[in-house]
Amino acid sequence: MSFLDSVVGIFKKVAPIAAGIVLPGSGSIVSGLMDSVLKDNDIKTEALSDEDKAMIISKKPELLADLKAKAYALEAEIAREQTKNMQTVGETMQAELKDGRWYQRAWRPWCGFLFPTAVLGVYVAWPIIRALLMVSHPTLALAGDIDVPASLWVAWCGILGVAVYGRNQEKMAGKDATQGVLAKLANKFLK
Repeated sequence: MSFLDSVVGIFKKVAPIAAGIVLPGSGSIVSGLMDSVLKDNDIKTEALSDEDKAMIISKKPELLADLKAKAYALEAEIAREQTKNMQTVGETMQAELKDGRWYQRAWRPWCGFLFPTAVLGVYVAWPIIRALLMVSHPTLALAGDIDVPASLWVAWCGILGVAVYGRNQEKMAGKDATQGVLAKLANKFLK
């Protein structure tokens, strides 16, 4: 087992969310936190590999303790961000429920629930029901397959897509849309 594996193992025990996150283009958070610890202690990291950084940190208990502290802080910040996002979703849902216009509250969920119901009804339920009725009542004259124009499905999917996009824009209206949660955390902890 390499030193890097042992450091990642420590992170998995201390900060499992932080150990599993990888930011595109910036390497793992573990590597970034090791850089941060080494730079805080005036150790140059430009020419060091992750294994070299892990070896240096593992040989000095104060650096390992600093790394654990930064991991705990990052884990706590991730938990705070997740809680804040859940609170925002809850507040949005409560605001929609308090709105007096029922049709404005209800059209998105109804449209979303009825679309898969219609698809299953047309393409699964009706053929099964028709086949069972033809077997049990051979003289019964039943209509053939239900012919739903493709343009109807496209229009309905378009409405759902616009509704989802619009809902996303409503949620993002009060937030900085240029950075996601992980990018904000990386900027905060890896500087």
